[in-house]
Amino acid sequence: MIAQIEALSYCCLHYVRQHIGPFQVLIGPNASGKSTLLDVVAFLADLVREKEGVAAAVAGRAPDVRDLCWMRRGESFELAIEAAIPETLRVRKNGNYACVRYEVRVGLLPETREVSLLAEVLWLKPETSAEENGAAIQRTRFPEDLPPPNTIVTSAGKRTPPGWRRVVNKVTESGNDYFRSESSDWNNLFRLGPRRSALANLPEDEEKFPVSIWFRRSLLEGVQRLALNSESLRRPSRPGSPRQFQPDGSNLPWVVNDLQARA
Repeated sequence: MIAQIEALSYCCLHYVRQHIGPFQVLIGPNASGKSTLLDVVAFLADLVREKEGVAAAVAGRAPDVRDLCWMRRGESFELAIEAAIPETLRVRKNGNYACVRYEVRVGLLPETREVSLLAEVLWLKPETSAEENGAAIQRTRFPEDLPPPNTIVTSAGKRTPPGWRRVVNKVTESGNDYFRSESSDWNNLFRLGPRRSALANLPEDEEKFPVSIWFRRSLLEGVQRLALNSESLRRPSRPGSPRQFQPDGSNLPWVVNDLQARA
């Protein structure tokens, strides 16, 4: 489950760090960034899903990456999400890690002026940022007026925070993508280039990367866009409709019925 969404200089969000609970109601005025906050997760899912990588994720939202930068200032933006690791996977990791954090910086590569991944890191952490900072209060203003940091990407040049483990690391300067086992000293590197996601090309080895593969799969399969269709919502929902919620809302009665049956 996603526990936190963080964005720096992304579209209308100068800086936001939003804790996400099991059940969340997000209320704010028009143009406050509610949809943009949710698009952080969708952008990262597109980044991992699309064969063309970061270029396709950007092109699906704007013709110019600078159009996705806050007030069109600068040439890059940063996104990060944290997710709680399922208990079954925590047991496999001896309970050392409770959270996975995925960070990216997207912008123009200075040498070529191409849309690129300027940084990409996946961390395992002992606890979520919300847990580190104490229990989240029940009501907050959205978006909170937080002073923006210089970066939300934990720099590869700095010392690793205590208890953290870097599993995936794209170093754009050298062109190398590093992969480190979650539980052993095994590590390897590839040269994927600045346009392709390292997480998308993580080796399919569940012994070395059980949490990272689970997280990638969650992005690929667990993110759903909603495009409710008023005509479909007004019509009776057919028997035999799928129980998984459809983006147009056509099977909403069956979803509610299924939830009630399982409650």
